[in-house]
Amino acid sequence: MSRKVLFGIFIISLYFLGGCSSRVNDDEVGMVLHQDPAFKRVIEDKKRSEEQISLLTRELNEKRKNINSKIDILKKELRGEETRLGSDIGRLQHKFDPLIDVIKEEAKDLRGEIKEHEVTLLDIERTMKDLNTLLSKEGALSISKEEANRWLQKIDSLQSEKINIKKELEKLKLRLKVFETKLKILR
Repeated sequence: MSRKVLFGIFIISLYFLGGCSSRVNDDEVGMVLHQDPAFKRVIEDKKRSEEQISLLTRELNEKRKNINSKIDILKKELRGEETRLGSDIGRLQHKFDPLIDVIKEEAKDLRGEIKEHEVTLLDIERTMKDLNTLLSKEGALSISKEEANRWLQKIDSLQSEKINIKKELEKLKLRLKVFETKLKILR
């Protein structure tokens, strides 16, 4: 066969096999078959391939449609579950809010009580310091022994009160730490 005929067959084959949009008319096919009768098998094979491609494409499109439909149904179902479970999650996340509020209020009251005890403790220490200062100047102030003894008793009484307040402060601070830890646990 001549080179021109082979080149022509090659070009026509590319059109058929490549699925180009420009089709070959019947006269052109006839000319190719007249020049190369064996090419008829290629044309028939090409038609079978195109039919299979068409069937497979329809099948793929149908499956795509079915799967997209299922996806839409699943998305709706997911939105419903998100709504339902989201409200349950929200309810559970806020379940302990009332208890947290109570503990916060108790901790606030406890801080106030601790502050009062600390102020009282400072007052006691200041009074004790003042009494000790006066007692150290006992001779210069001409304080009677009786008066000095009363001040010493007052210092002893204040010392005892100071010890009790410190113990109470330790208890209050421990309770506050427990409240604060409870809040950490609940948050």
